[in-house]
Amino acid sequence: MIAFGILLLIFSAVYASFIFWCFIGWKLIDVVPYSSNKEFPGVTVIVPVRNEERTIAVSLQALVQQDYPKHKIEILVVDDHSDDKTTVVVNEFIRNNPGNGIRLIEMATNEFGSKKSAITKAVSEARFEIILTTDGDCIVPASWIRTFVHAYQESDVEFVAGPVAFHSGAGLLGSFQALEMLGLVGIAAAGIRMGNPLMCNGANISYTKAAFVRVKGFESLKQHASGDDTQLLLKIAKQDKSKVVFLKQEDSIVLGTPVHSLSQLWQQRKRWASKIPVALTPFTISVAVISWFTHALLVLNAVLCIWFPGLLFYFFSALLLKLISEFLLLNSLSKFFQKKSLLWLFIPAQAFYWVYITVIGIRAPFGKYSWK
Repeated sequence: MIAFGILLLIFSAVYASFIFWCFIGWKLIDVVPYSSNKEFPGVTVIVPVRNEERTIAVSLQALVQQDYPKHKIEILVVDDHSDDKTTVVVNEFIRNNPGNGIRLIEMATNEFGSKKSAITKAVSEARFEIILTTDGDCIVPASWIRTFVHAYQESDVEFVAGPVAFHSGAGLLGSFQALEMLGLVGIAAAGIRMGNPLMCNGANISYTKAAFVRVKGFESLKQHASGDDTQLLLKIAKQDKSKVVFLKQEDSIVLGTPVHSLSQLWQQRKRWASKIPVALTPFTISVAVISWFTHALLVLNAVLCIWFPGLLFYFFSALLLKLISEFLLLNSLSKFFQKKSLLWLFIPAQAFYWVYITVIGIRAPFGKYSWK
């Protein structure tokens, strides 16, 4: 049985080293100071939606309040076969807010439905070179477009990933997701900064139309519904990593909406995990495997310690490594996002997270999921 303890200690040490690597990468990213734009190039904002009747109006309201010349903004809302009143709400918003460059694009009934297909259709119709994408349940800050454009003006880049946080509230489950999102943003940002991109969040990314066309968008991976954001990041980074950056700027933080039930969380995480076996890099897959074994062995050793007290030393040593590395990263991220209050959940969420990662890792990559 001691072998299980040794295995746990080994995997935890590798896992902690990776999280510490992320902490270093996150700290190395300079916070971009706010600066007025030199020029105001045209920008196309793409908002793919499916069944967003409750949130899309609020999202569009944030987009039309940008501190950027209105005639330089085009907003393309792409409806991906919604079966609620999403299109009705969007059309009503367009009528009530004329002159904001909003256009609704509806996927034809015979077109394959997916976020990738919706974005591809919108890019093909985009008038401007700089593309920004967000989701129909997100709220962007007033300087969102201005901040991303500034990133293009400061350096020769083709893909800019931005930070995402969750709305406050939504109870304990919402707080859990908000804390988890901080960690995911830190890992994504660090991977980009350290030259090994792992992932990004499609609720807040930007790229040039030329780069999208050059790498052929999602053509080779269009049969997989999930992972549009990360797959595009990796395809562009594969050609030139220097063209990919993370935007560490408070004025670029997009607020997303957490799911409101465990069943929704389960379906969402299955969708996220489904991309791992099919489209990510060997480095990303290695990180996923190490993370899964670390959490699965924590669960196993926690149970075995009841009958084999000799495992306690290995269990607590591994746990200490994990806690120290994760807290360093999350503490730094919580300061940037001004969400220090979430850290109270760090210890209480541990056991739940071990089981959650273990179960998701076993079932999610190979099972089906439902999406809206």
